[in-house]
Amino acid sequence: MKKTLFTAIAALASFTGFAQDAKPGAGKMFLAGSLGYSRSTPETPKGAPDPDAAGTLTFSPSFGYFLDDKMAFGARLSFRKESQKNFEGGNSFGFGVFGRYYHSLSETGNFQLFGEAALGYQTSTAQYVKGGTKPDPTTGFGFGVAPGLGWYPGKRLAIEFTLPSLLAFSTSKTSKDSDASAKNFQIGASTLAQPASLTVLFFLK
Repeated sequence: MKKTLFTAIAALASFTGFAQDAKPGAGKMFLAGSLGYSRSTPETPKGAPDPDAAGTLTFSPSFGYFLDDKMAFGARLSFRKESQKNFEGGNSFGFGVFGRYYHSLSETGNFQLFGEAALGYQTSTAQYVKGGTKPDPTTGFGFGVAPGLGWYPGKRLAIEFTLPSLLAFSTSKTSKDSDASAKNFQIGASTLAQPASLTVLFFLK
């Protein structure tokens, strides 16, 4: 598969009230977000017409609050939109909560390791041929535990990198009229609950 990938990291920010130091501390709040876009074109036999490219847009804003310089809690939203000629659907929406524990790697606190536990809900509709029968939405829950590393270089912003979940569980169900559901459990790097992500944070008072 030939793929062109473009990823932009964006942040949501307030126009007033930034903190003096962009690093964990009691009572501090932050807004953050990630924005990504990917475009792919399937390979075809030589001489065959080129297939239509498929694009995927993702956006995930979040908010967090520090209880002290080690513990933080927050919430996040997630949006995903797939687009391809002659197809409809391919949308998903999710929301969840997370908790983090931080450990400083330096005396200044500019580098921090953290562990994150996250619980989320998501609903999605698969792509289908335009004019065809719309499939039932798939809904599900996911839980994951993941490590991360944060860099807090200035007064306003920070950059955090979160690895894929090391412990993950998810369950999903498609048909409203069926009792059957899909369940997944995995120990080791997994994207069941959360993929790797790079996020820009803005700290608020």
